[in-house]
Amino acid sequence: MEVKRYPLIARLKSVSKLPLKRRFTSNFELLDQNKVLFVDAKLQDLKPGVKLEGVLRRLDYEGKDGLIMYGIAYRPVFQETLAFITRPKPLVIAPTQYA
Repeated sequence: MEVKRYPLIARLKSVSKLPLKRRFTSNFELLDQNKVLFVDAKLQDLKPGVKLEGVLRRLDYEGKDGLIMYGIAYRPVFQETLAFITRPKPLVIAPTQYA
């Protein structure tokens, strides 16, 4: 089994709508073809160069007694990071001294 890594933040290169006869293609087949899924966006919002963020979504549901499979999908960045906050350095505490 091949393990693929998807970036958390990405830029959109191109977008296309699936043809009608391919609408029932499994989401996992699309991911195997190096394509990704878009969620929470309208087609007109997806323009080349748009910044995208990866989110976890349910990709397949096999009924009441079957599996529920989750995977990555992309949406336009919900909120831009305004500043990067650096982690404060830990304080050095002197060991307690006993008399």
